[in-house]
Amino acid sequence: MKSAIIYLLLAACSLPLLAQTFNTKPGFIITLDGDTLRGLVRDRSDLSEQVLFKAEAASNFTSYTPDDIAAFAIEDEYFYEVKSVNKKKIFLLTLVKGTLSLYQLRERLYYIEKENGTLYPLEKKDTIIDNKFREDKRYIGVLQYLMPNCERVTRDLKTVKFTSADLFEIVKDYNLCINPDSTENTQTYKEAATTRIAKGVKVGFFSNQLTYFVPGGLYYRDEFEVKNSVTGGIFVRFFPKRAFSFQPELLLVQKGGTIMMNRSTRKEQTNISLTFLQVPFSIYYTLPTQKINPFIFAGGAIGVGVVRNVSRTNTTTGESLTVIIDNDDIAYRLGGGLEYKLSSSLTLQLEYMYEQSRINRIFVNNAIRTTGHGVKLGLCFY
Repeated sequence: MKSAIIYLLLAACSLPLLAQTFNTKPGFIITLDGDTLRGLVRDRSDLSEQVLFKAEAASNFTSYTPDDIAAFAIEDEYFYEVKSVNKKKIFLLTLVKGTLSLYQLRERLYYIEKENGTLYPLEKKDTIIDNKFREDKRYIGVLQYLMPNCERVTRDLKTVKFTSADLFEIVKDYNLCINPDSTENTQTYKEAATTRIAKGVKVGFFSNQLTYFVPGGLYYRDEFEVKNSVTGGIFVRFFPKRAFSFQPELLLVQKGGTIMMNRSTRKEQTNISLTFLQVPFSIYYTLPTQKINPFIFAGGAIGVGVVRNVSRTNTTTGESLTVIIDNDDIAYRLGGGLEYKLSSSLTLQLEYMYEQSRINRIFVNNAIRTTGHGVKLGLCFY
């Protein structure tokens, strides 16, 4: 048990260094005077309100807001400009720059800017009314208003999907249609698609019930009493895409219970208490909004027993009986929850999880199935 805790603490200490190294990219900032300073940029999940930048000659990162600089870039490809949205300055990711410029704030929220500086939002809010799906296509009307005098683009607008790729192409095509000889109007920047990494800690309650069952049988039997325990650990989350992420974890989990069974000639009491060092791995889908983001996840987990207390007793005679079970645990899990954005670098997560696993008994023609429900609270650092 002590060695498992030591491993857990060592892994927790290494996570900040891993995340900071992975999320740090070469880049530059443009000052309000127009000067360009090169250095390192800390790439986070939300860069709309602040960016951490360390100049080449500096030893520490400095936080810059849209009031402090005019723009910044990551790896000379992902370019963010300061724009005023609803009378508030924010950083917007630049996708196309030209007669019409295309910016992105977050998934499913874009802005198109005319040469006079006016910003027009592009949103898509599909709805379900009376159990019928209704697709929001108002964004096509906005595009038609902003893109007159080009018959080819007007024809293509009817089939434009609300994706970064389609919006990118249609704005670029319109700019070239209006000014075909202008290279300035074809200037484009890549969509932010770098893989980010975050680290975090979580703690919560885990309720599980063991059940003896015959593998391949049609029914379950002999249910243990429910065992409640505290669980906790650390995790790392990789973001290859905005909505999808992959999260491995390292947790300490307790499973077990007590059961009284009446045999033909005796009564038996079985006590099982197992502590696992568990490594779950799940795929998350997060619906990005602004402050509160719902998410769902599914995956598996592998557990290695670090503490085991197992006994089986004939309560009539007091005789100890043999019971041998495997020292590992393989499970599948799924669940969902809510993520609350506290700042651009910190989120609070509340999740529910359902888990089912199987632990084999050795030399006995049945196995133990564990069914668990967990509620955890976590902090995620970017």
